[in-house]
Amino acid sequence: MEVSSGPDAVELLDELHRRLPGLRSALVDRLLERLPVELLANVLEVQGDSANPARLYDWLSVGWFQGWDDVPPDSEFAHRVRVWLEQRPAMQKAVVTEGMSRWDGCNIFLHGRKVRQNLYASELPPDWGLWCLEQVMLASDHSVARYFLSWAVDTVANGSNDEGLSLDILTERTEHDTVLKDLLASLLVCEIPSGHLEASKRRLGRSRYIDKDQEDRRKWHDGVRAHIEAIRGNCATHSVLNEVGKAYYSRRPTLTDLLGSDSSLLEDVLTGLRGTVRRADLPESEEIIGEARESRRYLIALPFLAGMDEIERSDPEQLHQLPENQMRTALAFYYCTPIGRAEDAGWYKEWLTGFPKIVADVLVQYAKAAIRKGEEHIPCLYSLAHQTNHSEVARQASLSLLRGFPVRCGSNQLAALDYLLWAALQHSDRVSLRDLVSKKLSLKSMNVAQRVHWLSAGLILSPDLYGQVLEEFVTGHEDRTRQLASFCFPSDPVLLRSGQGQSFLLD
Repeated sequence: MEVSSGPDAVELLDELHRRLPGLRSALVDRLLERLPVELLANVLEVQGDSANPARLYDWLSVGWFQGWDDVPPDSEFAHRVRVWLEQRPAMQKAVVTEGMSRWDGCNIFLHGRKVRQNLYASELPPDWGLWCLEQVMLASDHSVARYFLSWAVDTVANGSNDEGLSLDILTERTEHDTVLKDLLASLLVCEIPSGHLEASKRRLGRSRYIDKDQEDRRKWHDGVRAHIEAIRGNCATHSVLNEVGKAYYSRRPTLTDLLGSDSSLLEDVLTGLRGTVRRADLPESEEIIGEARESRRYLIALPFLAGMDEIERSDPEQLHQLPENQMRTALAFYYCTPIGRAEDAGWYKEWLTGFPKIVADVLVQYAKAAIRKGEEHIPCLYSLAHQTNHSEVARQASLSLLRGFPVRCGSNQLAALDYLLWAALQHSDRVSLRDLVSKKLSLKSMNVAQRVHWLSAGLILSPDLYGQVLEEFVTGHEDRTRQLASFCFPSDPVLLRSGQGQSFLLD
């Protein structure tokens, strides 16, 4: 099949990006699965240099077929895309910058994997490691900083793409930031593949750093032993417990790494963590959320959550016997304390169905504060729309959050609005939702972008009432049309299987 590279091809590539989540199976059924990458290769070679980073990233995402592994197949078209990227180091960097700017608070390394896919296994420029270090310094989120820092360390450890970068430069650039300094230490010691450890030590010339790390571990171990009576007796200070909590959730070294050779000490520490759940000096959920709104965190948060996980592991029945105020405290800590979980904690999953009203109450309290603060990434809202085990909580929480959603929110919060609208469309009372949509759309203060999203929800609820209104509102306005597409073509398979939001546009 011959695919053009003219203006029509660009328009088709843009349209494929908007519709591809719902078209992949159709492409496979019609033996057209190579169409996206073939179209991409042709468009890049003719018009790729004129594309802005956002559009380029979208195009590359279209070309990457979901059935591939981490490396695209050695096809003619994937090879042409790879060569095109290799000849444009600035474009490679722009692609990664754009991709990381789209991180939505999920697992940073899973998101980073998707971003790397859009490089099509292309050879990176010689100064890639140094550029990654610059991104570390620019990152406003520590998870993003960690991702770029790990990439920079990889280049030095492997001796490739590390032009202008060295261990001394990494150390010098991170030593004034405590978090980055600790991240670098853990990456240097723990995240080099074990099979290459000795070669990496020689290449980095860092044996003194390993010695220092071993000394730090001994000091940490001795510090815990000095406070073990208080830890075991559930009266240790919050700062002491915070150090234990950080170790509990550390990927490397883990708490077992630090204390595993001393089994009795490890068991005493775990006993102390379990005890934190029933301490008398725990804050209320309102206090926890209030502190989070001011970007502050209670030191007891990590050890408390570690205690919850340990109780679930050793005696899960206890978690069903907690007083309601302690459950609310647990939920508030859970929402307000990022610990890089790959998925929801087991106890939280059980409470979603076992105590949905309590979960919904605290979630609403937390999410309202986050929305008012203008936060862009509120992970619990994504779960309401995209995870079926949140359905009852979504039913109880989504309308309340939609009622309080500011009608003049920034564009960065439209994704949060969409999560709530889709959650309500799937799980809430339709009559109440129709009334709310009508009331919101009657507000003249609502900004244009948000109005498109509410009208889109109205269209799904009442096509006869909102169909023509929406069509007239978006026709002739490219920005409004894009807002409509962003709402109506969610990439989540749950929503796609439901058939909502897409059928009327694909007819």
